[in-house]
Amino acid sequence: MDSIELGFCSQKVRDRIKGPLFIGSEEECNRFLQKSDHFFCHFHFPDSNGEVTVYGQLKTIDQTQVITVARFFSNVQGAPLAFLDALIELAHNKDSASLSLLKPKEIEAYLRTKNSEPSFPNDGIQLLRYYELIHALKHTISKKRDYSIENETDFRKQSPTIEEYIPHSRHLFNREEMGAFVQLELNLKLKIVNEILTIYVRPLLQRDGGDVECIHVMDNLIVLIYHGNCRTCEMSLATTMDFIKNVIRTELSDKNLNLITD
Repeated sequence: MDSIELGFCSQKVRDRIKGPLFIGSEEECNRFLQKSDHFFCHFHFPDSNGEVTVYGQLKTIDQTQVITVARFFSNVQGAPLAFLDALIELAHNKDSASLSLLKPKEIEAYLRTKNSEPSFPNDGIQLLRYYELIHALKHTISKKRDYSIENETDFRKQSPTIEEYIPHSRHLFNREEMGAFVQLELNLKLKIVNEILTIYVRPLLQRDGGDVECIHVMDNLIVLIYHGNCRTCEMSLATTMDFIKNVIRTELSDKNLNLITD
């Protein structure tokens, strides 16, 4: 489990560790599974022995499945438990599409005691692995079937191909007007790269339960983080990365850009 000094966490985090608001049990989960409108998700967090089971009730609103009740039980403790509890709370009243808009920064901000003070040390970067639960929840709601680590390999993963990419179909970066990408301010670099990923890459990865995000840019180095199925897919380290590298270099008109994963 992640070792985070609780003395550097907000009071809200410490309160949630002592008494999570949305903690459930296996017995209650079994009762929910008897309902026709239930959802169930069991997830093993990447690179750890942490597991979580989320269950609850869905309601159809405007032809979409929305989470109306969500509970969880898990073997994680400390700051990760508080993070998960807040994540589950914020997942209420969301469908699979709006779950994508719930980002780690929003969860961290929600747990702040004071707006100017972060909830966790280093803005909770150690807790990113627990955010992977969002992608498992999205899958179980959109596919309308239970999700567990056992059936995670049922899907036929297909790496994006260059034939699916139409260069410059959206003009997100104009080198002549903005100058060389490497000379731009950091926040603008992050914004541009993530816009490129959102338009050209993420929809192709999301079809197989994966996702990608740019978390840092330094000089000509772009750092990506994979989410969901991409983290455990061997294609993510080769074919998919080649595709992403091709797209970003083309859209930014810079063949010297290098990409790595976290």
